[in-house]
Amino acid sequence: MVSITIMHHLGNTTVNHPPVQTEPHVHVDPHSTLFLWYIFIIVGLVLLGGVFSGLTLGLMGLDTVNLQVLAISGTPDERRQAPRVLKLIGKGKHTMLVVLLLGNTLINTSLPIFLDSIVGGGLIAVLGSTLLILIFGEILPQSICDRYGLAIGSTFTPLIKVLIILMYPIAKPMGMILDYILGAHSDPVTYRKAELKTFVSLGVEDKLNEDELGLLGSVLEFSNKKVGDVMTAKEDMYTLSSDKIVDGELVSEVQILRKGYSRIPVYDSRTSTYTLRSLVSYDPTDLLPASRLIAQVLPQCSPDLPLLEAMAYFQRNCIHIEFDLTGSGRTDGDHVVLFNPDVEVDRMLSVLGLDSGDKRFNIIDIESLDPALAKVPFPTPATYDAIFRHYLDISAIASRQTIAFLSRYAPTDSAKEKLSAWGTNKELYAKEIDGPALKLAEVLQAASGDSLDPIDGNNFTSTRWHIPSVVRCKCKYTAASPVHHHEPRWVFGLSTNFILNVKHAHSGANTPAAEQDNALEAVTMRKVPSYKLSGPRDNYVRENVYKVPIHVRRSTFRLPTSPKVPIIMIGPGTGVAPFRGFVQERIALARKAIEKNGPDALKDWAPMYLFYGCRKSNEDFLYKDEWPEYERELKGVFRMKVAFSREMRKPDGSKVYVQDLIHDLRSELAPLIVDKRAYIYICGDAKSMSKAVEERLTQMLGEAKGGSAEVEGVKELKMLKERNRLMTDVWS
Repeated sequence: MVSITIMHHLGNTTVNHPPVQTEPHVHVDPHSTLFLWYIFIIVGLVLLGGVFSGLTLGLMGLDTVNLQVLAISGTPDERRQAPRVLKLIGKGKHTMLVVLLLGNTLINTSLPIFLDSIVGGGLIAVLGSTLLILIFGEILPQSICDRYGLAIGSTFTPLIKVLIILMYPIAKPMGMILDYILGAHSDPVTYRKAELKTFVSLGVEDKLNEDELGLLGSVLEFSNKKVGDVMTAKEDMYTLSSDKIVDGELVSEVQILRKGYSRIPVYDSRTSTYTLRSLVSYDPTDLLPASRLIAQVLPQCSPDLPLLEAMAYFQRNCIHIEFDLTGSGRTDGDHVVLFNPDVEVDRMLSVLGLDSGDKRFNIIDIESLDPALAKVPFPTPATYDAIFRHYLDISAIASRQTIAFLSRYAPTDSAKEKLSAWGTNKELYAKEIDGPALKLAEVLQAASGDSLDPIDGNNFTSTRWHIPSVVRCKCKYTAASPVHHHEPRWVFGLSTNFILNVKHAHSGANTPAAEQDNALEAVTMRKVPSYKLSGPRDNYVRENVYKVPIHVRRSTFRLPTSPKVPIIMIGPGTGVAPFRGFVQERIALARKAIEKNGPDALKDWAPMYLFYGCRKSNEDFLYKDEWPEYERELKGVFRMKVAFSREMRKPDGSKVYVQDLIHDLRSELAPLIVDKRAYIYICGDAKSMSKAVEERLTQMLGEAKGGSAEVEGVKELKMLKERNRLMTDVWS
């Protein structure tokens, strides 16, 4: 027994205390199974601590903006990993931080306990645990996670979710406190323009070349520049007269190739306009006048126009137009026929050798060889210019049937071989004609090798035209119902660039086009393709009010007479035009029904679905303010679903289109089609949208019939078309 004696200075009293009891040190036998278990536990704790430490650095260092970029445009692995990490961070970044730090702390405090049991305790256990934590729990994992933070964070997402649940009572309150003090979200990493230019110039793994860097740098300066800063002034523009012979000396020795030009503006004194002519693949020995070179679009605008506005000016646009159709007899669903623009008329007349002199205005008389089989689709006699401008659709992508038919009249074996291949080979047609969207004149140019000299025999000047093989001018639906408006003489419509060009060319207000007085010395500032709206001797214009040469054509694209029949309308973009008229017609009918039968008159009306799509809600959502009012007035009968392709994303990161909305509502739509005999209308793009919509309808109908899309779905879709319950009006 150990005794402690305390001598009190005030006396000789001796105090005896009992001995201090200490726990005996537990030392695990190295040859026992328990020793192995301790080794496994220590290794596991070190690895788990490394995971916590590495994830703390790797996940907390990720920028949410960068993650969003990677989710859309990263590598396939990054597009898969980034959404998972974004979803995890969305649960609370500070909460996740508390979980990781708390886990790391528990590991660091537990490790010395197990080491003490196998190494004998004391200084060795402390140093051993410190070295293990430092090397394998901090340095190595943080180095790895700093480089591969996204991949590792995505892999351990399930573990972190489980830990958040287990530590929720502690981690969540602490995370909320940190959110309150520091803010829930840190500011994303942003750069000023100068910093961004430097950042881009440093390059990444996929290093940018000098041209790409120059292009990106120029884009960043767009907002500070105008068209005049980057474009050639008209006074300095190299031009040719339309009757100038383009020979070898002109091309190679004097001006053109020496200056590096491949496209030349050509001035036509007869029309006081400029066109752009291409020298690509031109043979100077052909000695053609400049007017016979391949025509291309010549973009023109005011030099004071800001570059950002110029981008929007030359991109696809849409405007609302109104026509006074008093006395036309138009009813809802009818078409308005639009005529061909100047550039396509000039191109077609050029490829046929009809653009020189006054040939285009020669009057010809055409008679049908068998009026019972085919009628001439335009009045005769007529001029070549009038036929191709007003009556035949030469602005659409050339059809395979038309190309195949014209191959038999090709002027050369080479041209015949090309046309036959395009007309019979679907894959080749899709690649070389449909993909590049070549119009008929462009196809004939390509078949003839772009040589249009009437002397060499390679052109189509002697081609026998089978008129029915070229369809009539395209129709456009109007976007209003005549019964909805108090003044039914007005028709409202939608169109894109062609009619927008009319606005820019002929209105003096709110347009970036500049007026020019002297046509011989300056270009009329307008963007081609243009339209001649003034008419012969300017008879179509009075006080800036134009009489437009259009035509109203009857259509079968109409609503069912009964409002108790369900309607499904699919019309993204300008394809929504006829459906606006359909909805307005139903509103007019609803007003009469409510006036006659009271507020409950619409209870037994069938639903009207409209599936619409555009790029952005604040950019090209047509008639955006009208649709909510229509839904309100039709008391729930009308339902509109909108896909914003630039704003909405599917779980895999891809864009959302109208066909996706249809798929999401298949449980509602399928019974309407199969059991309630709904009518389906598709209007808009033929190249992608209509095909994708029909594929989704086929899948939906196949499921509804208890079969497959390939059998039951195809059969049901075919039946709908045969019974006119599925009607389409689509264009390329």
